[in-house]
Amino acid sequence: MTWVRWVVRQLRADPWPPVLLAVSVAVLVALTTAVPRATADLSARAMTGALSALSAQQGDLMAQWRSGPTGGPVGDPAAVHLEVAEQVRLAQPTPLRDLLRPPQLVAELGFPLSVTPPVDTGYHRLTFALLVDATLEDHAELVAGAWPEAPSGDGAVSEIAVPDTAAERLGWVIGTEPLPGLRLSGTFRALDPADLRWEHNPRGLRYAELDDPNLGTELVGAVYLDPGALAVGVSGRRPQILHRLWFGLDPSAVTAGEVTPSELSRQLTGLLARSHPLGPGPDGAPIDLRLFSELDETLTAVEAQQRTLTSLVWVLASGPLAIGVLLVGLAATAVRTRRAGGTALLRARGQSPDQLALATAAESVVLALAGGILGHAAVAVAYPVSGHGWQWFVTLTLILALATALPAAHFLGHGESSRGARTARGARVRIAAEAVTIGLAVLSVVLLVRGDPGERVDAL
Repeated sequence: MTWVRWVVRQLRADPWPPVLLAVSVAVLVALTTAVPRATADLSARAMTGALSALSAQQGDLMAQWRSGPTGGPVGDPAAVHLEVAEQVRLAQPTPLRDLLRPPQLVAELGFPLSVTPPVDTGYHRLTFALLVDATLEDHAELVAGAWPEAPSGDGAVSEIAVPDTAAERLGWVIGTEPLPGLRLSGTFRALDPADLRWEHNPRGLRYAELDDPNLGTELVGAVYLDPGALAVGVSGRRPQILHRLWFGLDPSAVTAGEVTPSELSRQLTGLLARSHPLGPGPDGAPIDLRLFSELDETLTAVEAQQRTLTSLVWVLASGPLAIGVLLVGLAATAVRTRRAGGTALLRARGQSPDQLALATAAESVVLALAGGILGHAAVAVAYPVSGHGWQWFVTLTLILALATALPAAHFLGHGESSRGARTARGARVRIAAEAVTIGLAVLSVVLLVRGDPGERVDAL
C-alpha cells in the first residue's frame, strides 16, 4: 500500500480526527501569526497617537535666522529657500522623509506696527506684526478683495491682507489705508483653522485683546504683505527680517511594522546634527539651515510605551499559545488512538515499519501544511499588516516542526499499550505543557519589568 492510498483511505474511513488535528494546527499557527501583528499594530497606534497629540512647538522641525533687506527689487526669495529645504527633506532616509511634511516659511519684519486708533473702535492701541507668508495662498482662501502685490518702490504704499475676523472687528474697508503706509487689498480665512501651521504665528490667524486696567484694551494681530516688502520695507523703514522655517509632521505616515522610534530617533539626530546651505538671503549673505526640535523626547517616551505594550501582549498571549499546543497534542492523541487498530492490523499482515512510518509522516505533513496555511492565511486576511512577510518563514518552520513531531508521537504511543503507561505518558505531557506555560509567563513578566528604572512597570 502506497502512502498516498494510506492517507486517502484513512481520511475516508474516519475523517474527523485528522480534521480536528488540522484545525488545531490552524489555531496554533493563527495565534503565532496574530500576536506579532497585534504588537506591531498597537505600537504603530501608540506612535501615531503620540505624534498627533504634539503641538507645533513640540513636534515640528524648526529653524530661524535673521537677514537684512536689500536695496533692489526681489521677486520671491522664499521660493529658493523652500526649494532647497524640500531637497533636504527628500534627501533623508525613510521613514523620516515620509514623516516630514513639505517645508513652510514665514518672514517677519523686525518691528511691530503700533498705532493709536479712533476712540470709537474701543481700543487704546493697535499692534500688528508684519508678516510675509510664502505659502499663505495654499492654506487660506480669499473672502474679499485680492492678495497683496509688491510695492512699486521705496516709500510706496504697501498692500496688506488680514483675517476677515480682524477686518470685520475693526471696520476696515478694502482699498483704504487703515494703517500708515499700508493699503488693505483683501481679507481671508484659513482653509483649516486647526492646522498646526498657525501655531507658528498665532496672531496671524486670530487677533487677541489685551486688557490693561489703566489704559484700556489693546488689539494684537498680524497683517500679511507681498514678498517685495522684504526689499523696500514699510513706511520708509527697512528693518532686519526674522525668518522662521519649519517641517510639520504627518502622523498618518507611521505604518505598523515599518517605523520604530529608535530608527526615527537615529535619523532625526543625524538631520539635526548637520547644517544645510540654504542659499543667499535677501541681503546676499549665505544662510545655513540648522534645525532644532523636541521630537526626540517624544520618540524616547513612545519607545518605552511600545516595550510595555509588547510585553503585555505576550503576557496575555502566553496562555492561549499554551492551550494551542495542548490542542495539537490532544488532537494528535485522538488520531493515534483511532488509528491504533488499523496500524496493528497492517503490521500483522506484514506491512513494514518503514512503510508505516512513511505513510504516517506523509499524512502529518499534509495535515500540518493544510492547517498551517489555513491559519496563517486567515490571519493575513483578517488582520492585514504590511512588512510581515517574514512570518511565512516562521509558519513554515512551525509546520515542519509539527510534521516531524506528530509521526514520532504516533509511533512512540504504540510502544506503550498498558493503561499505566498511557496514564504516565499523559501525566508527562501535562507536566511538560504546564512547564511551558509557566516558562512563557515568567519570560513575559521579565520582559514587562525590564528597562530603565523610571520606565519599569509594576508587575503586580
